[in-house]
Amino acid sequence: MQYYLSNNGQQMGPFDETQLVANGMTANSHVWWEGQAGWVLASQVPALAPYLQQSQYQQPYSQQQPYSYEQPAVQPYGGYAQQSTYGYNQGQMPERPNNNMTMAIIATIVSLCGCCIGPILGIIAIVQASSVNSAYDAGDYNRAESKAKSAKTLSIICFIITAISLIATIILYATGYLENMNY
Repeated sequence: MQYYLSNNGQQMGPFDETQLVANGMTANSHVWWEGQAGWVLASQVPALAPYLQQSQYQQPYSQQQPYSYEQPAVQPYGGYAQQSTYGYNQGQMPERPNNNMTMAIIATIVSLCGCCIGPILGIIAIVQASSVNSAYDAGDYNRAESKAKSAKTLSIICFIITAISLIATIILYATGYLENMNY
């Protein structure tokens, strides 16, 4: 693919990926290619990432950015104060959703009294509930909320299946059907 490069307001090109570094491309350079609506930062183009890493190592020492020894501002939920790719400014993310782990565990234990599909759904609910906090800590509130809802739904289904199984067993015993069966 052929790219055009803009450094300090000067437009150059077209270049292929390998020529961009030699012509001064940095992560803060703007690039454009045919079919692209407008200029974008080179750091936002996934295809250029390997070349940007390469250019970082090829810069003379005097041109490299000095390292910053400041600690990032840690937010209460465990993320950094930056714009999330999931639509929420992480400093303003909604409250952590309830992971429904307790409900999932109770549903799994109770379902052991019923049919065999109940514990399977309960285990899946526990897995879903266990991934809520990690998704939230990664800044993905939508995924965390989805996992929490999934854990709750699976737990409720597990309770319903167990209740139906127990009611069916009681009815079969009450009618004498199970007592007359030869095992």
